[in-house]
Amino acid sequence: MLPQSNPVPFVNIPLVPVSARPGSKSFTLTVNGTGFAPTAVVNWNGVALPTIAISSSQLQAVVSASHVAKASTASVTVVNPTPGGGKSDVIYFPIRKPLPTVALSSSAKFNFQGPVLAVGDFNNDGKLDVLTSDISGIGIDVFLGNGDGSFKPPVHNAGWGGTLAGDFNEDGKLDIVSIAYMAGILNFTFYRGNGDGTLSLSGPSVFPTGFAKAADLNGDGHLDVVTVQNFASQTVVDVCFGDGTGNFSSSSCSQVNAVPSVAAGDIAFGDFNRDGKLDFAVALGSVLNVFLNTGTGFAMNQYSSNLVGFTLAAADLNGDGKIDLITTGGGIFLGNGDGTFLAPHVFNVGVGTPSAIVLGDLNGDGHLDMEIDGLGPNIILGNGDGTFQNPLNYYPSILTNYPILADFNNDGKLDLLGAFQTTVTFTPFTLGFGTQGVGSTSLPQTVQLTNIDTAALAITSLKASAEFAQTNNCGSSVPAGATCKVQVTFTPTSKGVVSGSLNVADHAAGSPQSIILSGTGVQNSVSLLPSTLSFPAQLAGTVSPQQTVTLTNTGGTTVTISSVAVTGVFQQTNNCPASLGVGTACQIRVVFAPTSAVKSTGTLSVTDSAPSSPQTVVLSGTGTVVQLSPIGVNFGSQKVGTTSLPVTVTLTNTGVSVLSISQVAIVGTNPLDFVQTNTCGSSVPAHGTCTIKVKFKPKATGSRSGAVSITDVDGASPQMVPMVGTGT
Repeated sequence: MLPQSNPVPFVNIPLVPVSARPGSKSFTLTVNGTGFAPTAVVNWNGVALPTIAISSSQLQAVVSASHVAKASTASVTVVNPTPGGGKSDVIYFPIRKPLPTVALSSSAKFNFQGPVLAVGDFNNDGKLDVLTSDISGIGIDVFLGNGDGSFKPPVHNAGWGGTLAGDFNEDGKLDIVSIAYMAGILNFTFYRGNGDGTLSLSGPSVFPTGFAKAADLNGDGHLDVVTVQNFASQTVVDVCFGDGTGNFSSSSCSQVNAVPSVAAGDIAFGDFNRDGKLDFAVALGSVLNVFLNTGTGFAMNQYSSNLVGFTLAAADLNGDGKIDLITTGGGIFLGNGDGTFLAPHVFNVGVGTPSAIVLGDLNGDGHLDMEIDGLGPNIILGNGDGTFQNPLNYYPSILTNYPILADFNNDGKLDLLGAFQTTVTFTPFTLGFGTQGVGSTSLPQTVQLTNIDTAALAITSLKASAEFAQTNNCGSSVPAGATCKVQVTFTPTSKGVVSGSLNVADHAAGSPQSIILSGTGVQNSVSLLPSTLSFPAQLAGTVSPQQTVTLTNTGGTTVTISSVAVTGVFQQTNNCPASLGVGTACQIRVVFAPTSAVKSTGTLSVTDSAPSSPQTVVLSGTGTVVQLSPIGVNFGSQKVGTTSLPVTVTLTNTGVSVLSISQVAIVGTNPLDFVQTNTCGSSVPAHGTCTIKVKFKPKATGSRSGAVSITDVDGASPQMVPMVGTGT
């Protein structure tokens, strides 16, 4: 009697814990998934860890202190023994210090000409490689990684491409499969990996279409494929079972769903009903299709929602041991653990049309975060309870279009394929100077440079290119968590569009970091500066303090002004005359008057006789119904180890509906030196109040700082009440 084959194991996201600090003590790593053999082993960068099989869905392995001694990123896999068996998908484990946010810097090291098809270790040297289509479209290039974020010259292979990487012939080397519908039949091309970046083509090549992902669905130890394809007037979902040779055929495939044609959607695997069999989900238009593995077929559940979107991912987002689904349509479907899902709740997907989603601990705080490609990358930090913070968008400073998250330079921080994670942020990411008279200098615009690291940032140079100039107060070093300012001016030397950059060379990853500068030189012109006004949170029904915009005649003739107007919930007054003389200026004062607790945008427009008319300023502000009193607390001096008298902060909901509150917490530089208790609970009724009592208990001498942070559904969330004190 032949022994039963072991399945190819599948590992869920996240690992528990998700990440670790450098220098941590030894700890137990819990790995959840599907198809773990009793003698399965957890591998850490290819080295077996002492492993205990709790069940076929959970392993525990001991990670020694030496494995996490310094910053790096470990590749964690599960290996089942023969017969069958094999290696699971790779889950990345960051070893890094936590930071409050994330910063990205585009890098010339990611210089790929053709579309990126797959990332993996194609020569088994422990370094990530990248597989792309040749720029000519008639070949496959494999860029072997050096482990520092750079790559060797490409290894060129014949063929049309391939979208699916995996060890399909079970020889320990990554292969590629291309799949396409042709004449109503699924066609496959198998590219056998030779372990050195070269691929051996088996049979005629097909140009890949649709989506495809691989996992062992029937537990026989061979990788299977789920593919979603558009053909004729239908979108079809097929499951194709592998035989361990890599040579799939249409006869090995079973169609599990077909719908009238929609955009072919992405696939996510997971044991959604916790029965030990691997299930999968597919996004098809506005319908989330969940296919539960019965062992003899697949039972389908469907969830219709405008939050489904184009792509999706599966992970335990709230730490309850049940697999959840998250979609680029902005929906989080929490799993019940029985194959069903709760109605989705919405999250903010960021700027642009979302096209892909990847998950990982991006800031090292132990919670799953995500990156969603849209108009540039949107980084969305997780709170660990299934909710997520507002996105950080990096357009136009970074354009990746590569939905791949990995640590390409092995510094412990997960990067995007196209951008390193760094510790330097800019506000804003770009400066537009509009039109400026030739030979004249614009009013300065300010860029804030922030060091989000816990160590000082050494700056070696800070320069502006082209017809731009800068002054700064950054010096040669920016302290941990500190901000400095760079003021940039534009002096065009001729007519036309001018593009430049502000470049900062430092010791952080991705150096030099850059922001984009632009302006247009004209002979007869006016300048309207600044080009943007951003108002802080303002109580709905009240009017903000004024901000001033200056209109200057930078040309050689008098400019006639015909109108000054604003749109949205903004108001303006001005002292601009009907005719603005050469070299003179007038001021336009703008206020923000929100009527509700939402983010608002508007435009200030000046119509005049200058060639660039109308000149515009982008206006933005956030209305709020949350009123805090006091707005800050200074506890003065307090002996170390003793506790101050409490100070009461009152939160008032001035709105006409219930304010839902998800968290009241202490954050900031020294959060452990302050404590809070509150009566807010999970909501505050309309026109209601709650109180937050804060105390200061310094743990060290000197200046200590923190803030009360209230996370709620208000447009200005999270609201902050800063606190300071001095330990004596």
